Amino acid sequence: MIVDDQHAMRTLTRRSLQHLGFNEIYDVADPVEALEVARDKRVHLIISDYNMSNMNGFEFLKAVRSDPVISKVAFIMLSGMSDRETVEKAAALGANSFMLKPFTLDGLQERIEHVLGKLTGLRLRTKGTGAGQ
Repeated sequence: MIVDDQHAMRTLTRRSLQHLGFNEIYDVADPVEALEVARDKRVHLIISDYNMSNMNGFEFLKAVRSDPVISKVAFIMLSGMSDRETVEKAAALGANSFMLKPFTLDGLQERIEHVLGKLTGLRLRTKGTGAGQ
């Protein structure tokens, strides 16, 4: 699942995931809605922006980690800020990985493989929610 309040970034990330072979991709603009989608769809990976309106990435990560249904989901934090404090706080809150924007396809694959394992044999099929379309 992609969580980012910027449509262009969700589109770029979705296309990158499709290129890597992911077959179910949910993209959501609002972190509050994303919590519901993650619970309902039992996603395996969340790629979330840090700087969002309504709830920032740290608040969203805290909510994910405190939810008994989705607390163990792999979580990659995206941010345009790479200062040490931001990266360390993301790790302390339970992010599995941190990636600087803009990212490359190879960088995204590396981060995903770091948290999920090697990507092999995936097929393409994209899904989205009303907010992410």
